Formats: sequence, structure tokens, C-alpha cells
Amino acid sequence: GVLGRQCLAGWIGPTRGWRAPFRIVSALMVVAAFGVRRWLNDSPPPSAGKGSNDKSIEEGEASVPLTGNGSESEEYGDEEEDEDGQEKKSPAALRVLVRQLCQLLRIRTFWLLMMQGIPGCIPWGVIGTFIPDYLHVDAGLTVHGATVVMGCFQAGGFVGTIAGSELGQRMYNVRPTLPPVLMFVSGCLGVVPMWFLIRHTPTTDSGSGTGAASVPLCSLLSFTGGLFATMTGPNVRATVSNVTQSSQRGVAFASFVLFDDVGKGAGPALVASLIRRYGRRMAFSSSMLCWIPCAMLCGLTARTVVADQRAVRGRGQGEGIPIGRE
Repeated sequence: GVLGRQCLAGWIGPTRGWRAPFRIVSALMVVAAFGVRRWLNDSPPPSAGKGSNDKSIEEGEASVPLTGNGSESEEYGDEEEDEDGQEKKSPAALRVLVRQLCQLLRIRTFWLLMMQGIPGCIPWGVIGTFIPDYLHVDAGLTVHGATVVMGCFQAGGFVGTIAGSELGQRMYNVRPTLPPVLMFVSGCLGVVPMWFLIRHTPTTDSGSGTGAASVPLCSLLSFTGGLFATMTGPNVRATVSNVTQSSQRGVAFASFVLFDDVGKGAGPALVASLIRRYGRRMAFSSSMLCWIPCAMLCGLTARTVVADQRAVRGRGQGEGIPIGRE
């Protein structure tokens, strides 16, 4: 999806205007919505009763815990409606949420993986916001050339996600402490090609897109950077699953996304302040260095992940999935 966005905007926008990609995407969304409405049927839940409960258990579906009078378990509480008829969560459900958060905050691996999202997502925010314009204006590439370079980055990310997932799985099968090593090494290696892409491409002050930089060289650096940078993601998510209980994973991944969004939002704001002081090239290249503390935090989980996995399994409620499998 991200690769298609880059290509669509870069190839159609300069010739057909900036409104053309929006028209195309909106038309595709209408077609997708029609397809979902037409062919994706939402089966109704089984009716209450002993027979339906037995069937759901046989099919492997999760059953809702019931009390003696047939109401939902007090642990989760019932959903109530306010004066406007809107559903609202009961105090019991809020207590469960707070209790899950407190339990997650006791897991050291969870803390490390949540914190890595802040520095780790700063370069991603910069790459999506500034780098295409930098390649065109400062490096002298045409709009189509800059689009090709960013497309290679996304293609490298696609390959890196699959390769990192498979490699992490194989390393986890050997020893659970090896995937953190993979995350550390790949995170640090991802800095090198992106640093060279920004720091060592010839620049032009005219912004005329005369091709001062080499598109093949920039594409190779971009592909390599995307390849290494995305190996961390699937292993981080699988590690979070391995150190949390099944009932905690919804809250855990919501926190994971929240910390990532902080980094993605803070990245452009931080770099914008650096641009005013040091210039675009220094600001963009410095932001790529944020992958190093991200990699270090991921690597530190090698010292905590075994104990945290043992604690989850010891409670008898852990359902840790192998690294690289969701």
C-alpha cells in the first residue's frame, strides 16, 4: 500500500495535477467498499443455549464466561447505555484495563520494546515527510527519479519484513536470545545506506531536477536501507506476544502503536527545528542516527526475554507465539 502510494503520487501527480491521485484512490475505495458489502458476509453469532455453546467449543471459538444466572462475568462487566443510547464501558471493564496496564508495566521486555518505538520511528517520519522532496530539490533528481528511489526503499522494506521474520524464527528456534541480536545488528546496519544516501549524494541549488545524483546508486542505497530497517518490526511484535498473556495483548499492542505514533509525529517536528539551525542535509542525516538507540534497546531484551517468557509460562496463561509468526 505504501509503495503504491509513492508511485501513484510521483508518476501521476506531476503530469495530471495533485488532485488526480485523490480521484483514483477514492474510486478504488468505492470499488473496495462495494466488494466488501457484496461478498464479505458477517455471520451472526450462535444463539444462546447449550447446543450452541458446545458447537462453538468444538469449532475452537472463544466462549464468554458466564455466571450462575447467565449474565456476563463480573470481571468484564456489562455494557451500559447513556441517556443518548450510546454504549459505554462499565467501571468493571475499566478496572480490568487498569489492572492489565499495571501488569504490563512490570514486564521489563515490554518496557524496552515500547521505548524503542519513540527513537525508532523518528527516521520513518522523516523519510515519509522530507526525503522525497530532498531527493528532488537538493539532490537534483526528477520527480519520477525520486519516486523510483522511494519505491526501491519500500520494495526493500517488503523483502526485509519477510526475510527478518523468517530469519528471526530460525534464530529463535536455536536460542530465544538470538532474535534481539538480529534486531540490534539490522537496526544499526539500516543507518549506513540511508546516511550515505543523504550525506554523499551530490546536491544542486537550483532545484531544477537536472539529475545531479545517480538514480541507480540512490535506488541501491534506498533498497538496502529499507531491507535492514524493516527486519526489526516483525521480531518486535512477536517478542511482545511471547512475553505477554493472551488477555493482555490487545492493550500491549495498543500501547505499542501509541509509542510508535509518538516517534512518527515527533520526527518531523524535531527535524524542522534542526533544519533552521543546521540545514536540511545535516538535519535529515542526523535523524537516521535515531535507529541506533532503537537497536540498542531491542538488543537489551536479550537480557530479559528469557525470564519474562518463563514468568508468562509459569502462570499457565501464556500463549507465546514463535518469533516471526503472528
